[in-house]
Amino acid sequence: MRNMLFAHGEEHVRLRGAFKTSLAKIGQRRLRATITRVADGLIDSFVGDGQADIVSQYAIPLPGAVLAVLFGFPAQECERLQQAILTLLAGGEEALDANAALHGLINAHVDRRRQEPRADLVTWLLEEGLSFDETRETVWLAINAGVGSSTAWTANTCALLARTEDTRIDLRSGLRHIPGVMREVLWDHTPVQQVIGRVATADADLYGTIVRRGDLLVVSPAGANLDHARIGGDSHRSTYAEDNSSHLSWGNGAHECPAQGLASALVQGGVERLWTRLDDLHLTDPDQPTRWNPSIIVRIPARLPVSWDARRARTRAETLAPLGDR
Repeated sequence: MRNMLFAHGEEHVRLRGAFKTSLAKIGQRRLRATITRVADGLIDSFVGDGQADIVSQYAIPLPGAVLAVLFGFPAQECERLQQAILTLLAGGEEALDANAALHGLINAHVDRRRQEPRADLVTWLLEEGLSFDETRETVWLAINAGVGSSTAWTANTCALLARTEDTRIDLRSGLRHIPGVMREVLWDHTPVQQVIGRVATADADLYGTIVRRGDLLVVSPAGANLDHARIGGDSHRSTYAEDNSSHLSWGNGAHECPAQGLASALVQGGVERLWTRLDDLHLTDPDQPTRWNPSIIVRIPARLPVSWDARRARTRAETLAPLGDR
């Protein structure tokens, strides 16, 4: 594909540069307002119930909806776009059809923006000089990577909040903050567990393991991040992880994730808004072990049933709702 993931050298620098320049045009105020608006809409749909599956009702729809707005997709296409992405990332029998549907939606939208430019990421990519195919495939990469990783990061952070009373107490007392909890998740439950299908471009000796040029590799950030010999065992992980960003969840080198700021803002904004409105959320059945999605690529709970005091949440909503407009 003609995007930065599959390019190298000057071609990679050009494609990556166009993407990062386009990202930089998203104003922080606009980004925060978009995240808050989407988050509030999702929370409003279930806040009165006093319980929800925070994965399917919040963590999954939030990143896709925010990215759809930033890329300028029409509102009526957002649900189809998100469903296609999630089906593709699941890797089952329907993945190929989902990928075809996703390409169809992106093709139509890039063509739409060639004719009707707007203040969105697709327009800005075209203005940076990317061809139709390069723009289409850059959007494909950014949306798949963004939705898959941000959904899992949001869900895993919510899981830590809901399961661990000590974490909730520390947050209420100011001893911890959401960004620190998010970093802990990047160490222990990194959203992208394995990067499938990378090919070595040169011979290498990785600590005694010989890799030959042309070898097909599965790169495992999860394995790297869970190296107890480096970190010092379970008793030290929480403190170590909270203030340490030397994990490999973003990758490293020339192909390090170019959208770290956007992803961090998206997840932090979504989790903080949920915590602000439902600061008593907890697992509905704390004795039930977490059941994880079977994907070997993305680490995400299959379900996360949580509960809260609905009356208290409604009262907080009346006080906090205006904050989303600032």
